[in-house]
This record gives sequence, C-alpha cells and structure tokens, in this order.
Amino acid sequence: MLSKSQQNYYLDILLLIVGATCALTGVILGTKPHLLMPFFIAIHYKVVHEWIGYLVIVLGAIHLLLHLDWIKFMTKSTKK
Repeated sequence: MLSKSQQNYYLDILLLIVGATCALTGVILGTKPHLLMPFFIAIHYKVVHEWIGYLVIVLGAIHLLLHLDWIKFMTKSTKK
C-alpha cells in the first residue's frame, strides 16, 4: 500500500500529464496548425481532448477528496 505522500505524488504526476495533454489538445483545437493537422486528425485529437477532459475532472475530484481535511483546516484558520 502506498503512503499518503506517495499517493499525492503519483496523483499529482498524473494530473500534470493529463492536464498538459488537455491543454495541448485544446490549443490544437483553437489554432489548427496547418503543418501538423494530418497527424492530429489521424490521432482523433478532438476525441482525445474530450476524454482527457473527463479524466482531468475525475482526477481533480480525487485530489480534492484526498485533501479535504487540509481544505477544512485552511478554511477554518482563514476565518479568524
């Protein structure tokens, strides 16, 4: 079983990779670079962007749930 810090580390790495992929495919959707479009169309970048977006939501929710105690503590401490 992974320790809490190891869980956070691996989750953060996954979020970084998935988030960067989502951002990259979003930029591609917005700019449509002519030289690279045959490659991006071949990998179905719109579908990749959509599913990566769903994965960002799921991983982000898991991240928030794992840090719920910290969020509660910080919320209480900032009210003072």
